[in-house]
Amino acid sequence: MGSESLPAAAELWRAIEIYLAHAYPGGEPTPMVKQRLERLRAAGEWPWADDVFEKTESEGRIQYGIRLGNAWYPHMKLAVEKSPDSDSYLLRVDTHDHHIRPDRRSPEYEAFCEMQRRNSKLAAQIESAWAEKSLLTFKELLRRDLQYRADHPAK
Repeated sequence: MGSESLPAAAELWRAIEIYLAHAYPGGEPTPMVKQRLERLRAAGEWPWADDVFEKTESEGRIQYGIRLGNAWYPHMKLAVEKSPDSDSYLLRVDTHDHHIRPDRRSPEYEAFCEMQRRNSKLAAQIESAWAEKSLLTFKELLRRDLQYRADHPAK
């Protein structure tokens, strides 16, 4: 992901503030999240080099993630990744809860599934709020593409 496509610090902070308002309604993030945010603020106008971001690479694309959690699950992340057309970046909530699942017979199974449902619902709320504030998500990219195609029909 080239630096030219990453959001400016102000846009990243808008996304973080929206995320936190939904993830911790009426409350404060954990001390660990506060520490990550302090480090990110200290990074200034170009926070992407800070190791507070978890960087993963797949097929030559770097995804940046910052673990912000939520009121009931500490591992959820705000992710920034290249759009499919590689012209921009997308914001995404990575619920980070699909890599494991207790066996159906486990006493924790139902509670784990409920947590996944809550995380999924929260992720959708955050991504909708981002789109409402003109921050680019995958769904918003698709919506814009459909609108463009409707406004510019093929001849």
